[in-house]
Amino acid sequence: MERLLPYKAGNPDGKWEDWISAAYYDQTNLSAVGFYKNTELGYDFATNSGRHAHYTSYGAAVSEVEVDCLTGDHSVLGTWIVMDVGESLNPAIDVGQIEGAFIQGYGLFVLEELLHSPNGSLLTKGPSTYKIPTMNDIPREFHVAILRGSSNPRAVYSSKVSPPLPPFVSTENNPKK
Repeated sequence: MERLLPYKAGNPDGKWEDWISAAYYDQTNLSAVGFYKNTELGYDFATNSGRHAHYTSYGAAVSEVEVDCLTGDHSVLGTWIVMDVGESLNPAIDVGQIEGAFIQGYGLFVLEELLHSPNGSLLTKGPSTYKIPTMNDIPREFHVAILRGSSNPRAVYSSKVSPPLPPFVSTENNPKK
């Protein structure tokens, strides 16, 4: 707003669009940035203890899969996921992120076959060279629930990240968790 003051003063009867356009054509930077600094952090990888972030989320999932033992063909009959995302800022976005993460992981571990050349270069570099998940790969029943009553007082609006960080990284002070 401070950078717009000269344009407002030069055109006091103007509209927002007029001031923004004038600033743009004068090549005035109207961007602003910020940075959130985590406090009380200190993760020790040697002991797998401490806190590395305030936004770590947890979840649990189960899938019912039907496998043809003769051909190896399979279909995912149902998937049920419960995620702890703290106080969700937007449940629709969080559910979409969780569903997308599941399908992406399913594609990576079940459908993709990474092929490498003799010198180690990746040969399967895109959708034309490997099978990506399609509508037919989505579980027939797909249920995602957000855990209620799990606020995160150390984070913005008590939220947590979705989807979660890798499970091998613990953010609790108990390395056995």
